[in-house]
Amino acid sequence: MIRDKSLQPLSWQHHDTLMACLMIEKGVKKNADIKVLQDFTRQIWENDISKHFTLEENYLVPQLRQKNFPEYLIRSLLNDHDLIRNFSARLLNGGASYKLFLSFAGLLEQHVRFEERLVFEKVQELIPDADLEKMATHFPSKESSTCKTYPIKFWE
Repeated sequence: MIRDKSLQPLSWQHHDTLMACLMIEKGVKKNADIKVLQDFTRQIWENDISKHFTLEENYLVPQLRQKNFPEYLIRSLLNDHDLIRNFSARLLNGGASYKLFLSFAGLLEQHVRFEERLVFEKVQELIPDADLEKMATHFPSKESSTCKTYPIKFWE
């Protein structure tokens, strides 16, 4: 299904998150410096992912609840956010290892695909266009993400 224009800013952020996951995986395979991986992860977390989660939690989730969206999907989305926050905190506060970076990237990728393939598809079915457009006023226009601007190409 073609993504509704109101959800496109979130989908662009998802695309950039998938790029970041790939970069982390490639960095691990190339034995990139753990400190560089931590710095990259800190920047994508602080500049991109945590802001994205806040947008979804403040604007998307309330709209979903208002439209009687399946609660199990909402709980899954929010549980994923909490789990990813915990992984991020561990990675950024001294618990970093290649294995944990791969787990983080895998979890993040799985979450993005869940939202794109299940949640956003259902959103487009259940939420009227006018409500989607109103919600979208809170979403940023296309902007450059950390994965596109990070100066150290540790994944190459």
